[in-house]
Amino acid sequence: MKRKTRPPVKQDAIIEFLRESILEGGLKSGDRFPTRSEIEQRFEASSVTVQRAFDRLVEDGFVSVRGKDGTYVAENLPHLSRYGIAFPKTFALEGWSQFYTAMMAAAHMIEREGTSRLPCYMGVDGGSHGDGYRALVRDVCAHRVAGIIFPGRPRFEEHYPLRPRPGLPWVLLMSSPPLLPEAIAVDLGGVAGFLDRAVEYLASRGRRRIALITVAGFEAERLEHFGNRLPAFGMTTSRYWHQAVDPAIPKWADNVAHLMFHEGHRERPDGLIVTDDNLVEHASAGLIQARVNVPGDVEVVVHCNFPTPTPSVLPVVRLGYDIREALRTCMTLIDRQNRGETVSEYTVFPPVFEWEVPSPGPPMFRANG
Repeated sequence: MKRKTRPPVKQDAIIEFLRESILEGGLKSGDRFPTRSEIEQRFEASSVTVQRAFDRLVEDGFVSVRGKDGTYVAENLPHLSRYGIAFPKTFALEGWSQFYTAMMAAAHMIEREGTSRLPCYMGVDGGSHGDGYRALVRDVCAHRVAGIIFPGRPRFEEHYPLRPRPGLPWVLLMSSPPLLPEAIAVDLGGVAGFLDRAVEYLASRGRRRIALITVAGFEAERLEHFGNRLPAFGMTTSRYWHQAVDPAIPKWADNVAHLMFHEGHRERPDGLIVTDDNLVEHASAGLIQARVNVPGDVEVVVHCNFPTPTPSVLPVVRLGYDIREALRTCMTLIDRQNRGETVSEYTVFPPVFEWEVPSPGPPMFRANG
């Protein structure tokens, strides 16, 4: 007959008491905990139960054991220094993007620079209950994250248990305002930050006929803004110079660029903007097949999420976002919310050219789940 295991009621009560003392500020980083014997008496628990409770708190990052010197509150408490990044996809599988790769690289660079941690959780999306989702739920329930950063607009069911709330801020790193009223957004570029800087650069290089290769679903508002900006610089464009490709099938950017710049055209663009880094490698291949000289015949500005360079065999100009600084902005907004400060629901993060970004070290990758 299988023996029934009694739930660790006293162990959980000890963990909850000590953790709440830290979360509410009664115990601060570097403070010494009460002795084991004091806790045993308070909870009428055995030494084994108390030790197991401390072991759990050590594992969760709240406790630092200093040998015979005693047990102390950890210096870098997880609810103040760990910022979870919830990726909707799983690394190296279908749908993974250059943006996600850049974010992972940036997260590890920030970790190497200081005391913050940015654990990455894979496959966290609406209706998902995979390893990454479960790991995030466990860490949230154990107060092991200061807040959650979502690279893009999350898709969740109404009953999703990790809704943004006091003590669990959400920051959406995306390109348009969030539909979720409880969350805040860090918008990469605003309505047309990337396009504005790209157009200004091409104008400074004397380019006048501007083409655009973008992704399917590119907002009409941004396209209209692009068209309205060109005349101020003496530039023109045509509807057939605006082409979109599904980012999940970026190979088609090869055909689009080849067709757009084919030498049989009576007039070809002398400036090209590629708005998504997943398309750059293939658009470059199409330009090579069209026998276009870059930058002689056409100057090319391509999107890039730094610190991960966008691959291209051509001498393109890279313009995009320093994801390290964008993540730091997200972390600051989470910290401010946790301190009870009022923050803007919508922050625009500006684009930068590659020569404006500090040179990064080699990226390293790690993922939870």
